[in-house]
Amino acid sequence: MGSEDRLQVALIGLGSRGYKTWFECLRESSSISISAARLCYCNRLHADCIRQLAAAGVPVLREKPVANSEADFEELCRSNTTVGVVFQRRWQARYIHLKSFLPLVGRILSVRATLAGQYDPP
Repeated sequence: MGSEDRLQVALIGLGSRGYKTWFECLRESSSISISAARLCYCNRLHADCIRQLAAAGVPVLREKPVANSEADFEELCRSNTTVGVVFQRRWQARYIHLKSFLPLVGRILSVRATLAGQYDPP
C-alpha cells in the first residue's frame, strides 16, 4: 500500500485548546491530508469545525447532540460531507443501575474505567 492509499484520520480533542491549537494547525498545513475526522471536544465548537471540514470534503464523526441549534442542524444537512453522530451508553440499563449507587458513594472527584467485552446495543 502506497502512502497515497493510507487512511489519515484526525482526532481533534482536548477541549477548546485542542480546537484552537491542533485543528488550526491541521487546517493551515498544506502537507497534511485528512481522510476523516473525529471531533472530541466541547459541542459549542463543533459547528465551525464541521463547516471547515465539510468545505474540504472531509467526513466527520462527532459526539451528540447532532447540532446545537436548528440553524446548525439545517446547515449540517446541506453540507457536502458525511457526518456521523456517536451516542453514549448512559441510557443502557447497566449504566442506569450503576448511577443509582452514586448517592451512596458521595462526591466523586475522578473516575477511570475500562470497557471490555461485547457491546449490547440500546
